[in-house]
Amino acid sequence: MSGRTPDIRIRQMTRSDIPGVVELQRRAFPGMPTWSAEALAHHLDVFPEGQLVAVDEDGILLGSASSLLHRLGRLR
Repeated sequence: MSGRTPDIRIRQMTRSDIPGVVELQRRAFPGMPTWSAEALAHHLDVFPEGQLVAVDEDGILLGSASSLLHRLGRLR
């Protein structure tokens, strides 16, 4: 090991990240349901600011986080 700390960048997910995120979730959570490509695309349409990925200096996907917004109608 070089002892060098890897350069990890957090950025907003793009549509081109979706296949990698689906595969990452499939590997990280075997046997559990994960987000589909269609669901992640919808998340990007509705709340793009809440869809994040972590990548290394070579652009390799290391992680992801998806946040959702739920609109509850009017509060009285």
